[in-house]
Amino acid sequence: MKNGYTLLELIAALSLIGVGLSIPATQIGSMADRWAVQAAREGMVAAHFHAKSIARDGEGALLEVDVSSQTVRVTSGGTLRRTIPVGKDLGVVFALGGASTTAQLRFDPLGIGRSIGHTVTFSRGGESVQLVVSGFGRVRRR
Repeated sequence: MKNGYTLLELIAALSLIGVGLSIPATQIGSMADRWAVQAAREGMVAAHFHAKSIARDGEGALLEVDVSSQTVRVTSGGTLRRTIPVGKDLGVVFALGGASTTAQLRFDPLGIGRSIGHTVTFSRGGESVQLVVSGFGRVRRR
């Protein structure tokens, strides 16, 4: 009676396990990139709705997107209310459509935006997503 496995059987089994594990490992990196860009986009959406709610509380608000510092600022009545570093902690970079480096969206006291529409692209690794902001302050995720 024979107990155990031969060297050839062990090598074959370990090779199959190695191949099986290498396939998901490459997909984990792209999934992490996808989740990071989506989280950064949702952070900008949250800043957008924060500015809109501040605008409804008083005299309006201004949402400023700055590509060079990778931040979004919310001001109201000349007072800086919030600065949000969008995507910095996730390693995500965002850019505005065209050659723009800044964009502003002004909300009136009714919470309606007054601006030119913008497209913001978030990217990391091989993944990218977009956020389209209309001139009236509506957002659409792509």
